[in-house]
Amino acid sequence: MGSDWIKCTLQAGKDKAVWINLALAVSIVEHKGGSRIAFCAGDDEETIDVKEDPEMLLGLDEEEEDEEKSKPDDKDEDAEDGAEKDEEKEADEKK
Repeated sequence: MGSDWIKCTLQAGKDKAVWINLALAVSIVEHKGGSRIAFCAGDDEETIDVKEDPEMLLGLDEEEEDEEKSKPDDKDEDAEDGAEKDEEKEADEKK
């Protein structure tokens, strides 16, 4: 996990936005329809409750969408295989 700051919405209050560095979090768990993020502060553990769920905080929803978009089509793989075979044929003919 990088040291990127993300914008979150506090559960308490009127949609107050806060910026959190998840690299400093020791845990992120589901809590009351959102997340509870815990930070280590000496001997004590400080927490903050936000409206975003853990998957959203960690960007897992976006990663799944990106994976779907980046999956190659079977047609593309077949075309690449055909191009490789053509190149091999040309190389053999030159010998």
